[in-house]
Amino acid sequence: MLLYLSVEPAVRRFWPQAIISWTRLLSGKVNDPLVGQDALYGVVLGLVWAVVERLAGYIVITRFGIGYNTGDLTVLNGFRSALGEALALIPSAITSTFVFFGVLLVARLIFRRIWIASVVFTAIFTFIQTINSTHLWFDVPTILVIYGIAAIALTRFGLVTLMVAVIAANMMLNMPMSGDLTKWYFGTFLVPPVLLLIFTEVETIVVIAAAAAVNLLVSIALSGLLPPA
Repeated sequence: MLLYLSVEPAVRRFWPQAIISWTRLLSGKVNDPLVGQDALYGVVLGLVWAVVERLAGYIVITRFGIGYNTGDLTVLNGFRSALGEALALIPSAITSTFVFFGVLLVARLIFRRIWIASVVFTAIFTFIQTINSTHLWFDVPTILVIYGIAAIALTRFGLVTLMVAVIAANMMLNMPMSGDLTKWYFGTFLVPPVLLLIFTEVETIVVIAAAAAVNLLVSIALSGLLPPA
């Protein structure tokens, strides 16, 4: 948060559209339709992020026989542990979001053009993540896609979308996953999807309600302008 406060004046001057929904959220407008819309985009991008990384992990295991991150196994202690772990991921996800935001902001201030800044941002984090890789031909494209998603989330939609995307991806990637319903830990795997589903439903209702309200106001305004029959 201190990082954001230190760069906020520069953001408001050079990149105000990135924090429109974030500013509304901080002002307490949780049910603002723009906040809901950006949050929904974040869930979708976060799930895409998680799917890409899970598929990469599956290929690493089956193709190279290398162990892959299976998530935090302490969540297997039960529902409360899983729920606590899922919620505990939020602060670190917020911190990561502000780090991403700061790097992309600096890149934009230096290079001016947003697409160049996005490429530089993606290249920086890809280099950091793959510097010790022994399978560069596989890891580099995968990481490029992942951080490309982060760049798209921030440049196309804004800070709220990126933050929700990081939270959603972290939740999905830090839980053991299984498609086998007979596994004893299958219920634990459902905790992040259920949390994201509830969040998505709430935000969808907010966006739909806001759209309905706007349509109603427009109809009322137009009916007042039309001459009586």
